[in-house]
Amino acid sequence: MGLLRRTGRVAGLALWLILLTPVVALVPAAFVDQGPGGVVRPTVFPFALAVLDPFVRLASLNSVLGAFVITLGSLVLGVGLARLLTGWRFWGRGPLAALVLAPVIVSPLFTALGLRLLFGAHLVVDGPAGSQLSWICWIWAEMTSGVALVALATASALDRVEPSWIDAARQTGAGRFRIWWELIWPPVRPYALRAAGAVFTLALVEPGAPLVLGLRRTLAFQIIEAASGLDPMPRAAVLALEAVGIAMVGRLLLNWWGGRPSALPPGPPIARAEDSSWPRTAVFLGLLTAGLILAWLPVWALIGSAFSSASGTSAKSRSLSITAFIHRLNQGESHRLVLNSLALGLAVVAINLVAARSLSVWAGRRRSVARLAAWPDAFPPLTIGVGALALGGLLQLAVDWLRIGERPGFLIVGFSVLRNGLDLDRTPGPLLLLAVAAACQSPLILVSRQVGRWSLGQLTDAAITLGATERQAHRAGLAGWFGVPPGVLLLTLVLATTSLSPALILTPTVENRPVAPGILRLADQPDDAPSLAAALATCVIAVNVAALGLAAKGRSEPLGDWFHGRP
Repeated sequence: MGLLRRTGRVAGLALWLILLTPVVALVPAAFVDQGPGGVVRPTVFPFALAVLDPFVRLASLNSVLGAFVITLGSLVLGVGLARLLTGWRFWGRGPLAALVLAPVIVSPLFTALGLRLLFGAHLVVDGPAGSQLSWICWIWAEMTSGVALVALATASALDRVEPSWIDAARQTGAGRFRIWWELIWPPVRPYALRAAGAVFTLALVEPGAPLVLGLRRTLAFQIIEAASGLDPMPRAAVLALEAVGIAMVGRLLLNWWGGRPSALPPGPPIARAEDSSWPRTAVFLGLLTAGLILAWLPVWALIGSAFSSASGTSAKSRSLSITAFIHRLNQGESHRLVLNSLALGLAVVAINLVAARSLSVWAGRRRSVARLAAWPDAFPPLTIGVGALALGGLLQLAVDWLRIGERPGFLIVGFSVLRNGLDLDRTPGPLLLLAVAAACQSPLILVSRQVGRWSLGQLTDAAITLGATERQAHRAGLAGWFGVPPGVLLLTLVLATTSLSPALILTPTVENRPVAPGILRLADQPDDAPSLAAALATCVIAVNVAALGLAAKGRSEPLGDWFHGRP
């Protein structure tokens, strides 16, 4: 049994290394091409051509500035929201907190679609640079989920601040501002800044909002345009590498600013909230109401279009009809998108579960393995998709190189089989690439296992004390399926099922396209297609929010720890 367990751990680690292949493939895809006579050669010409292109530089600058504004706004508003929700008790705090934090699982694609329905002709969707309102809507869509993500991560840290520290500081005469700045903020800052780093990484090249709002002068739009061409490589790989470099620099700077995380006590929240006075409660309710309107107004626009009895973008001339909504969902295209998404989500959960089970063991023994496990989380999902897209071309280059060099025939046959299996024009190819790329997006299952390790020892010791064997005690301490809470499995399933990147560039045909890319394609088609896209988006938002609520209700640790694991 011990040999079998060790073999499984090694196999899981090997599976994770295979999942890193799309990330590593970006480098050769950007610096290798095929010269005259089919000779495979290294080159820096495509990289220099893209870097020196003024349009690419402008798009990169716009993306960096936009991501900076989104990150700064998410950090300030997210920390303030977390402080408001954890520091005071007032009427309506629980329901309002749930509604304000729920957009963390709503894709910016859906928010941007709702904003386009709201503003209509005021958005220059097809313009070369987009209107000023388009840029504002982009920041709006990204901050809706960014603020909630920072607030969740910050609240989980604020709940661990020892109340006795605050009581001792008050007895010495320290004011509220000094207690916050010198006592509370220093241990909380690393977690808030790391969550802000995740927001910067995601906002830099998140393709949904720029594509919906017509922002061509963004790095995400340029990557999608290059990856969708007839000859995507090496330009798409070069742009993806540039995005990876910018994301890593931004994340390193934010982590440096945040500093090394301190050892906050594990377990349930221990902080005490103060009773709020009526004037302060009125201010809090006003602020939370304004946040709710900004976060959910685009969703209401989507719901209005989804239940409209006639197609179009003008909500004034339409009436709401449940029959029209059900009729749209009963179409064959809707069924195909849902089934493809469900198959993808189940595959991602299975892959992540096997890999995380092995890595959680290795990470506790070797620090290098822990860093390796967190490595893909620093890459924007769109760039991982570009790396997966490049695998087929790299295998073809390998086949040509083997043939020119008259290498052994079995190598040529093996690489040819792999190349055919990863062909995007065949059904198994996109599904395989999509499953591998989606599994690398965010190791949520691994984070949950690391977060929940604090209770494993206590539960195991208690089970042994009650007479259980060591094996029975270990199983009792897992407190979930393979040591993973069911809520985490559910969140992983819905996030993988409804993700836009990298599915957008890895599913060129309708037969294997999941729901998020399908919604994006439908939104730009005539007739009743935009209303069908709104109906599907409404269902996706409802499923995601329900999954988040179920996960939050059944959790044994703060929900923010799942989205931002504590080292």
